[in-house]
Amino acid sequence: MPRALIIGGGAAGLGAALFCRRLGLEVLLLEAAPALGTLLRGFQRRGLAFETGFHYAGGLAEGGVLHRYLDRLGLFRAGLKTLPLPDPGGETLRLGRGEGQWELRVPQGRAAFRSLFPPSAALDAFFAEGAAIVSGSPFLNPDQPWRGQIWPLMADETTLAEKLAPLELPDRLRTLLGFRCLLYGLDPKEAGWTDFALVNTPFLDGIHTFEGGGAGLVRAFEAALTEAGVET
Repeated sequence: MPRALIIGGGAAGLGAALFCRRLGLEVLLLEAAPALGTLLRGFQRRGLAFETGFHYAGGLAEGGVLHRYLDRLGLFRAGLKTLPLPDPGGETLRLGRGEGQWELRVPQGRAAFRSLFPPSAALDAFFAEGAAIVSGSPFLNPDQPWRGQIWPLMADETTLAEKLAPLELPDRLRTLLGFRCLLYGLDPKEAGWTDFALVNTPFLDGIHTFEGGGAGLVRAFEAALTEAGVET
């Protein structure tokens, strides 16, 4: 039987081990830490606790891109459960300080989020293009055949700021439209439009967490690895 050696028991390594096993390979997963999924669980160092575990994500609603991947890995059969965040209030956006502070509890669902903005054909096209990028991405659609080449849209160098510029929105609404690029640590001037669409669009469909947080996700991975016969 063909063999695969996976080095590193983080989220990527755990997923890779299960995918390789389902392809019929004999899999050995190596992790230097005492337990798998260290960052997902959170950890302590020199007496200090580091909360690095899973907090929340988009695409975890049933049928969502992340939900489909986890289902393909067998994690829901292994006991993984998702929980929706409160709506509204799952995400709260605060701008400014003191008396000038502005706060918005971001509603979940594409239609509810779109209702925060004025009618605009350009805005409708903005959301539609983001959805098309997600539906056409081989990285977010496990059932889509791999075309054997780099996805063409990844070569798009348009920034989020450039995409927002022609929408003629007040600064506050412009910030609201693009704030999720902060989830991966980039300013809109630096964030690529394609990258943003891949992150933002699944969030519009709903925000969830896992029962038990990151530790709950790791437990489901461990159960699925055992069931699949992966050696760790």
